[in-house]
This record gives sequence, C-alpha cells and structure tokens, in this order.
Amino acid sequence: MTIRLSKKIVIPILLFLIYACSDNTKIWVPNGTTLQGVKYKLALSDSSAILQKRGDLFTLISPADSLITEKFNIVYSSVSPKADEYLLRHANQEVSSTANPNITEYYRVSDKNVFFIGYSSDDSSKGFTVFEPPLTIASSENRGKNESSGIMKTFNPQTGQFETGNKTAIIIQKNSDLKIKNDEGKIINCALKKITIKQDRSISYGSDNLIIPDAVVIESQSLVDNEGFPIAEWSIKKEPDNNSHNKFHIELTKYSKSRIDQN
Repeated sequence: MTIRLSKKIVIPILLFLIYACSDNTKIWVPNGTTLQGVKYKLALSDSSAILQKRGDLFTLISPADSLITEKFNIVYSSVSPKADEYLLRHANQEVSSTANPNITEYYRVSDKNVFFIGYSSDDSSKGFTVFEPPLTIASSENRGKNESSGIMKTFNPQTGQFETGNKTAIIIQKNSDLKIKNDEGKIINCALKKITIKQDRSISYGSDNLIIPDAVVIESQSLVDNEGFPIAEWSIKKEPDNNSHNKFHIELTKYSKSRIDQN
C-alpha cells in the first residue's frame, strides 16, 4: 500500500510576524506605512555569515546585487470598505504586497495585542479565509514566547457558509536582544526571533484520509528593531528540481522604510 500526499495547504503569510516588544508595550507597523523588501538567494554555507559578531555589535550580511531575486513593496492600511462584512467587523488593518498581489491579509490591533484574522483573494469567487480563534501575533501577557492556534475556515460564496479546514498554530520565540550596525553605520537595538508555523496535514492512504498533526510548514528567523519595523528575515527554501535530488538554499529578505504617511 502506498501513501500519497494530498494537495499542499499554503498559508499566504506576508509579514504578519513583524513586531517588537518591550516590558510595557507591543509595537506593530502602523497604518499608512509602506516598506520595501529585497530578496536574496544565498548558499546554505552562508548561514553562519548572515549575522556576524564583532565585539558587542552584530552586522548583517550585505549580499551582492547579483544575488537579488525580487524587489517588492508592502503596504499597511485601514481595512477597505469593499472588504467582506466579517472582515470589516473583526479587523482594523489590512496588509498587501506586490510580491503576492492577489492576497490581502487582515489584522486586529488593540490593547497592546495583535491578532491575525485571516486573508482574502482578489478573486471573489474563492471567498476568504479566517482563523477561529484568530492567531495571536503579539500579546501583552507574553514576552519571551507566544503560542496560539486556530481552525482555518474558508467562506464559500456559493453556499454562504464557512468550510472548516485544519488547525494552524504559530509559535514566536524570542531568542535574544542584539545591537546591529546597519549599512549606514548606525547602531540599532533589535530582537531576534524564531518563527514556527504548524498545521495539521491531510494525506491519502489508500481510500482513506489520514491527518498528520502539527506538521511544520514555515520556520524562519526574524530580526526587528525596537520600533517594531523589520530589518531582515531568513529561512531555508527548497528549490524546484526535476530530478530526485533535493536542493536547498537560504532566502534572505532585507527591509527598509520607503515611505511613512502621517495621517
């Protein structure tokens, strides 16, 4: 008997993991902000060179322009009045990216807490997806580690009902506080965090479907400054390969503030 993996479930997370924390506040990228991201493709051997310590300071690798694979913008704004009533009722921020222009993410920021409500596609026939309860991205009650889970539910416009999907969990572990010397020579206080997203996965086994609990779908490192803005994030990616050999590389994304509107 053979085991066949079912269609992979993809969570189109853009940047919801970007936040910083102090003893008294939780900081999140505010509405009216546009960030610029640059992606690089690095060899696995570069993993030890991404952050290098020199005395009490760390420096972040500056890859050659020839290693750039993509440039994109990320926009944080108020929820569009065209959004579904459910999203208008539960979210107060939407996030979009030119890297994945078909997807819009929705968050609720309140009382020093940040919740990931869900996301929608630009194709209205596909409905929208939410997490119940929403995934907690930042909480005033947790400082070193934050963990939450919710059931993924997709609204079907044809039936007018939510279709229940698999459980999804997010774990955000603060590893350390760092002082980074950036490309302009400025010293920046940062936090280094490990981000893990798990999801129950369905596989086909003969005529039955089996559930693999808590399968890791995303694992990355995230570096943010003390104002809640991203500096960089990186993770190991599998390359498309027609052969039976698996090839991997490091995807590094560096961020900069390209515009901030004062509304």
